[in-house]
Amino acid sequence: MAEDARDALIAELRATLSEERKTRKREAEIADRLQESVAALHGELAALRAELGNAKGPEPEHLPLFSELSPEFEAEKMKELPNNTYSRYAVPAALAAWLEICGDRPLLDYRPKDLSEFARVLARVPSNKAKQRRFADLSYREAAEANAGLRKPGPTLSVTSIRRQYVGPVQQAFAWLCAEHRVESPLAGAKVAEPRDVRPAEDRAPLTASQIAAVLREALERVRPDDRWLPVLGFLTGCRISELVYLQGRDPKWNRAAQAWIFDLRGALVDGHEVRRPLKNSGASKRIIALPSILDEIGFVAWARERRGWLFDQLHRTRNPGKTASKRMARLLEKAGVRGAIRKKGRGTHALAYAEV
Repeated sequence: MAEDARDALIAELRATLSEERKTRKREAEIADRLQESVAALHGELAALRAELGNAKGPEPEHLPLFSELSPEFEAEKMKELPNNTYSRYAVPAALAAWLEICGDRPLLDYRPKDLSEFARVLARVPSNKAKQRRFADLSYREAAEANAGLRKPGPTLSVTSIRRQYVGPVQQAFAWLCAEHRVESPLAGAKVAEPRDVRPAEDRAPLTASQIAAVLREALERVRPDDRWLPVLGFLTGCRISELVYLQGRDPKWNRAAQAWIFDLRGALVDGHEVRRPLKNSGASKRIIALPSILDEIGFVAWARERRGWLFDQLHRTRNPGKTASKRMARLLEKAGVRGAIRKKGRGTHALAYAEV
């Protein structure tokens, strides 16, 4: 890519992405508030149903064990988000951790203090427990004790991970199950105090314009389409790799009202047959993403519209396209000389969406 084109790219990004960063921050704050309130809302709904006499729920002692009911919630989430990592991995992992830490009891035998104990234990559990050989076969409590006993303990789960990946799914499961059985959730309105020794959320400082420029220069020298375009798209759109790898040739569309190219992610994917599109996260909806005009100017739109099926078909020859793309992106960042900076700032490859321009 010519030097003047790269300068034009950086100049346009400086002018257009400031508002997008503010919007993403507001969206994250709203998502957190919604996740914290959804359990309380379901609990209130169950209570109202009982008061109005729509149906009388079973007596507490007759309700099944949590382990017998929780698969119903897992199935419901899989129906809602069949290709999403939240429904496939986060929900089952959170409910399994709940059973292990708090025990298996009838649904209404739990109390708000159990949720606090759940968070307290998790605050001492090493992050990526399942991927570390020394902790993988241990229970959560055992892993917490083993990590604490090390000469140099490893990093533990952050307050954000505990809230979003563990406490949130458990509260949602109780709210949904209790609403289904027309009883009030024992965890409705429960406030979880932040454990004293929990690891705080990472201070995720943005990459600088010079670091982003180094990444884009490295990417635009690559021949393979996913290596060339994924970093550019991640920077310009804010999308995660898990969304971008599933782009298809029919997704870029001209929006007459906006007089701009867009990604229309509302349709199903077609891979021999229609399948549901993976979403950004558990709270995300199918959406339209406006594309900066620079993507048309540097040839991406024309290239993409000529493609049939997957834009990045080489990734789909692997078992896990998203994981493969992340590994390739990590190597590209390393080559560009910014991988170490990203690690220090507490960001992964999604750091490109939070550039300081």
